[in-house]
Amino acid sequence: MDNQTLRQNVRQWREQLSKDVVVHKSLTIMSHIQDYFFVNHHFEGFLCYYPTRGEVDLRPLYEQLLRRDAALYFPVTGKDGLEFYRVESLSDFSEGRFGIMEPRSMQALDDFTGVLSFTPGLCFSKSGERLGFGGGYYDRFYEAHPNITKVGVCYDEQLSDEITVMDWDIAMDYVACESGVFTNL
Repeated sequence: MDNQTLRQNVRQWREQLSKDVVVHKSLTIMSHIQDYFFVNHHFEGFLCYYPTRGEVDLRPLYEQLLRRDAALYFPVTGKDGLEFYRVESLSDFSEGRFGIMEPRSMQALDDFTGVLSFTPGLCFSKSGERLGFGGGYYDRFYEAHPNITKVGVCYDEQLSDEITVMDWDIAMDYVACESGVFTNL
């Protein structure tokens, strides 16, 4: 199956998920993330995404991190690519480009040392390959900031060995799903 067909199939499947299924699956994934990344690791900040179209919803995890005074940053998609801006509350958003919620804050992150990134996508392989929507925004961002710890976040049904990897694709360091956390390190 080619990447475009894979994108279309997964997008249709994900958009048909009920809210209850998204909540249940997301809670399982968040539990794995907490067990794997927050027990023996320390991060200076977190790059997050605001869920859309049936994506794994990590907002309860973000709320926990905010209560611990963690630095959370969310993307704004511009013509030059992604930039991440700090949020103090999950109510500090408005609809942006592509209909995705974006932070209203303009406090940009410029030091990516010790940062963990939760990365959305349509498909991931257990070894970290990622298939996004096809714009290359995350690939270009990660190419410019190679020291970020990258975690692909998806449902088990989004795991695929059929992703055709392109030269410019940047692999994730980890993939978190209901089955657990996989690493290619």
